[in-house]
Amino acid sequence: MKNNLCYIILLPFIMLFSCNNDEDISPKPQISNFSVSDGHHHHGAHGGTIIIAGEEAIIDADLEGNKLSTVKLDIHWGEGHEHSITHDEDSIPWATNIIWQFGVNDGLTPEGVYPNNHQLHEHIDIPSMVEGLPIKEGNYHFLLHLWDQDGNETQSVLNVEIISNHEHE
Repeated sequence: MKNNLCYIILLPFIMLFSCNNDEDISPKPQISNFSVSDGHHHHGAHGGTIIIAGEEAIIDADLEGNKLSTVKLDIHWGEGHEHSITHDEDSIPWATNIIWQFGVNDGLTPEGVYPNNHQLHEHIDIPSMVEGLPIKEGNYHFLLHLWDQDGNETQSVLNVEIISNHEHE
């Protein structure tokens, strides 16, 4: 009985000191000023960005966090997401994922350098053809993901209209 009483008295103290709820939880990284442009400042009817298939898109964003690690740009067709969509049976929706790394050889920063702030400025090619067919015209989601070294993630999304060159001549 005496041993049980000792355990009962010690158990709350053991639990109190073994659980450390004061762990440093790093905040999620932040994406601000995310924009997609074509360098020509083409805008749609509702002020959104228009990119012409076969040209390049310029991706800009201010990134902030604790030891930034990875940036991923996920571009995919916006069908089924309450957008006006141009359908063309002889075209194909385009999708791609582009990954940029911090702290690696040929990365956004030199090997071993994981910044807390970074101004992302990247040029990407928007194809005019995929699998031998023109890409489907309409709204696409440009979804930017950002991870830090602790695995924390944040996202930001923009809707961008991609049109063929013949509509803009």
